[in-house]
Amino acid sequence: MSNYEVFNRNVKIYKKYEIEASERIKNKYNIDIKCWCDNSNYDFKTTNDIKYEVKCEPMALKTGNFFVEFWAYGVASGISITKSNYYIITDTNKYYLIDTNKLKELCQSANVKFTKDNLTRGYLLKKESIII
Repeated sequence: MSNYEVFNRNVKIYKKYEIEASERIKNKYNIDIKCWCDNSNYDFKTTNDIKYEVKCEPMALKTGNFFVEFWAYGVASGISITKSNYYIITDTNKYYLIDTNKLKELCQSANVKFTKDNLTRGYLLKKESIII
């Protein structure tokens, strides 16, 4: 299976977490979803024009860490190019909401890690460091 096929498979698997996160935002703030964005800018925007990026990190259940991607397949990605106002990161059990600029600040002092295939780089953050 090619890297592109793996990426597309994962996008489909994790879509349910984007939907769950959007439902939580709708209920918490009594607001509706204005649109969905299927590119690297953000995942969804609410009717008050707030943009959210949703990331699922199931390994965080075992490691206690979130991997915040900034480079993949030879190009800038993730936190380095997002247009979101907030990140929602889930370990599949809990959802963590953090201002994107605050997350970028935390990443400045985080360790950089590579995925096993060396195609993706990210910052490794302890889950508790983003609880606000």
